[in-house]
Amino acid sequence: MPEAASSSSPVQAAAAAPCAAEPHTRIASHGLSARALERTLAYIHEHLCESFTLADLARAACISRFHFARMFRVSVGSSPMEYVLKTRMEAAKRMLVRGDQKIAATAAALGFFDQSHFTRTFRRFTGVSPRAFSRLHPHSGSEDPACRFGRASFHR
Repeated sequence: MPEAASSSSPVQAAAAAPCAAEPHTRIASHGLSARALERTLAYIHEHLCESFTLADLARAACISRFHFARMFRVSVGSSPMEYVLKTRMEAAKRMLVRGDQKIAATAAALGFFDQSHFTRTFRRFTGVSPRAFSRLHPHSGSEDPACRFGRASFHR
């Protein structure tokens, strides 16, 4: 395993490292430790287009699921679900600006069950529909590495 860790990026190595007790760095009233937060955010960004659960995020942070949800909110200012949705909406914006696929395909790639749900969520975050957003921004045609494959979803 040490060889695999040396070939990956520092963020990937941090996310893949085994949980270690951090009693001196984790203070409940101040959110997640810097290391736990880094591991969690790395996990979210590396698995953005995959299905994962709150328990998966808590395991990445090396704490219990319920404690994790509270501490994540203190650290980031939003719930884990809200953060994942915001991150997926940023990926959606990049994908729509690229303009190489239909809105329904973007919705499916980001784990939404249908285009209607994606459109409502996108409008809530941006104030405009995905179609209007796409029309307002010129298509760049560049590849977005955030979501290349499959469906993604977040399960509690």
